[in-house]
Amino acid sequence: MRFLDGKAVVITGAGRGLGEAFALHAAHAGAAVVVNDIDGDLAERTAENIRAQGGKVVASTHSVADPVVACRVALALTDALRAHPVLPPVRGGIASGAVMLRDGDCFGRIVNLAARAVKLARPGHVVVSSDVRTAVQGSFACAPLPPARVKGFDGEIELFELTS
Repeated sequence: MRFLDGKAVVITGAGRGLGEAFALHAAHAGAAVVVNDIDGDLAERTAENIRAQGGKVVASTHSVADPVVACRVALALTDALRAHPVLPPVRGGIASGAVMLRDGDCFGRIVNLAARAVKLARPGHVVVSSDVRTAVQGSFACAPLPPARVKGFDGEIELFELTS
């Protein structure tokens, strides 16, 4: 059994650079992969590479720069995979703020917060930061989660479960 057998992952910026490497690694480790990149040709190229090696993959070209769009994409993916007969439900984490861009990849505190939020999400659900909750008010409902201590952050962090 491989490390990610029975898991599904969404990799943004997966058309090139570290995102592409992460997507290929996840597929080799057994995960079903959603390859997301705003450049459709690059997303499809990465997806084809994974398919050619026998991996399960879907290409997505949605821009996740807008928190409302990011939430729509995350809910659509979690809903679709929750109902899928073979693939397991995914967990999502979304945070909004400044990131450092380098060679087509994003780094920084916000990226770390989104990754930590994934760990706190229930299977088939999406957890968002307080900044995302504020940005999507009126478009989505967000149920507060108990305050959480998150690795790499001082004090407790407010997080919310996203609902449609």
